[in-house]
Amino acid sequence: MPPGVFKFVAISGEGTGSTLDLPLPTSSKAFFTSTLTDYIPTPTITGNTKVAAAIWQALSAGVITGIIPILGTSENAPLSQSFFRTNPLFVDNANLSCVGPWYDYYSGTFISLGSGNYTKFFTTPYGDFLGISGEVTVTGISKAQTDVVITLANMTGIPIPDPFDDSNDYTVIFNALPADVTITFGTNPNFSSNPSVSSSGETFNTVPGADMYLGVTYTNGNFQGRVWGTHIIPSGPAPKPILPGGLTLSLAGGPGGTLTITLGAAP
Repeated sequence: MPPGVFKFVAISGEGTGSTLDLPLPTSSKAFFTSTLTDYIPTPTITGNTKVAAAIWQALSAGVITGIIPILGTSENAPLSQSFFRTNPLFVDNANLSCVGPWYDYYSGTFISLGSGNYTKFFTTPYGDFLGISGEVTVTGISKAQTDVVITLANMTGIPIPDPFDDSNDYTVIFNALPADVTITFGTNPNFSSNPSVSSSGETFNTVPGADMYLGVTYTNGNFQGRVWGTHIIPSGPAPKPILPGGLTLSLAGGPGGTLTITLGAAP
């Protein structure tokens, strides 16, 4: 067998003896579509083609969800806690009592194309063969009912995180502001009543995570003179709602750590 070729053999059930030989791929398309005909170069199949297609669907789903690592060497590629903990895409959610890995092949690819919070796209549904997405999809919208009934199973013992229920205190650092932006920041939900932030940047110590409010006024552009308010979720980190000029949030040290905020210019 040529170097770099993975061979799969069905040893039981329908199509016993069927084989699938996967050469080293030169395109990632088949991993996104889970369709064997998209695999490049063309695999070699003997026996039942449906068995080969099922093997690839399971294999690609394993890659998508991170069950089968695609990074590393022969020493660290086996499925182990050390591999998951050292790969930066395998990150536990501090708001949940259970641990990961939480990994999305699609999101990982999109993230690699940029930086910042706004590259963390919700991408699981596009290859959700394992049924792990919580997205509700309406098909045949013209015939859809006006009411949707959602029945939850027994949630006993399952923690439901509330990102706004944060008992930690944070250090908040503002980078220098754009020339056409003025902001207020503090714990008062009435954004305009909070202290102004210096245009050259400023640091706030011991800010409660549950009460972090940002008011933004644009002095130029499409939203000149308008005040926008947002509630910062530091553990995310994320704003609610987002701002038209954008902002970047970076949290160091996890919950209770240091949150750095960079405001975008007026759009």
